[in-house]
Amino acid sequence: MGFCNGANHWDKWYITMRLTAKCLALFIAFLIVCSCAVKKGRVEKDGKSVSTESKVQTNVKEQLAFLLDRRQYDEALNLITWDIKSGKDELIYANEYSRAINGMIFQGKKHLGSGDYEKSGSVFKRVLDDLPKNNLLQNKVVEKREKIKGYIQLSSEKLMEEGLERYRAGNLGEAVLIWKKILIFNPDFAEAKRAIETASIQIDSLNSFEKENH
Repeated sequence: MGFCNGANHWDKWYITMRLTAKCLALFIAFLIVCSCAVKKGRVEKDGKSVSTESKVQTNVKEQLAFLLDRRQYDEALNLITWDIKSGKDELIYANEYSRAINGMIFQGKKHLGSGDYEKSGSVFKRVLDDLPKNNLLQNKVVEKREKIKGYIQLSSEKLMEEGLERYRAGNLGEAVLIWKKILIFNPDFAEAKRAIETASIQIDSLNSFEKENH
């Protein structure tokens, strides 16, 4: 009788252990399946992320090609610099960047040659502000930084002369407006600041004199 009870006890223990082992095996299998699903999801997500970024990059390149072919260099440069400020490397747009900068330099020279000094000054100021920082790209720019600064200075001096012509003709208000245009692209041009201050004082004096004699 004791032997039978012992055998029954052993059978129950054996069955319990087998059930526990099966449950454990099923649980481990479940974890493995979940892990694989998560990994697959991550791979798919990463793949989609890379694919989306690649499509965006291609789209930007296409937009740049469209703008550059139409010589809309300013708009192209806006697109490039915006993307770079968002964290993109300058070298991604190596060809487009140099084309946009060199195109604007060409336009600036054209304005300078035609006597539109306000536009030439503004264009060269934009070029100076957005020159590439990468040495390889800098070598692709047709003019060096100091040369571009020289164009800005020349544009300022030419506008200064135009203002002086108006000033000598007695058109003080027109002279001030012209000199103020210089400060938009060359805010440190001291000669224009002094001329504006002097002419403004004279305009105020003339206005006061006219009021007193009316």
